[in-house]
Amino acid sequence: MNTSAAALALIFGLLQCFAGYRFFRFALAGTGFALGAASGASVAQLFTPDRVVIGISGAVLGLALVWLVTRIFLFGVFILGGLAGAAASAFLLQIFHKPPLSPLLIPLALVWGITAVVLQRWAVIVATAGVGAAMVIAAALFLHTSRTDLTQIPYWALAGWVVLGSAGTFKQLKTD
Repeated sequence: MNTSAAALALIFGLLQCFAGYRFFRFALAGTGFALGAASGASVAQLFTPDRVVIGISGAVLGLALVWLVTRIFLFGVFILGGLAGAAASAFLLQIFHKPPLSPLLIPLALVWGITAVVLQRWAVIVATAGVGAAMVIAAALFLHTSRTDLTQIPYWALAGWVVLGSAGTFKQLKTD
């Protein structure tokens, strides 16, 4: 990450934290494309070293997942809830000195995804505020320390994430 990317993450993080529910369809499309492109490129790498084929495979699966998550809204809510839940679970596992890529991560992500579908509006608001706050804190940490390794997160950053995420949640609940 460089300074420009960190500044961009800071801006988009603030936008997502405080207005994520309004821009949820765009966030859904972006997440769908990123997840599909990464999956398509990873699978293509198993079969060929050709960079063009890998890129085309990633783009095709990325666009297919964009179409799917924006057409089937609940699937998109499930995916975002599961991803946000997996990120939060990995963070919490790390706090309790468990490996962040624990076998518990998949069932926890499934539970978070199902919960997101059941509590759609609340889940979308809390997830966008939390993820936006995490982007802001990660960008601020990078701009402050120039480190990309976030394994040792200072307590002020965790407190900042909670305060910023809570403020974003309340702001979105109040306006939407």
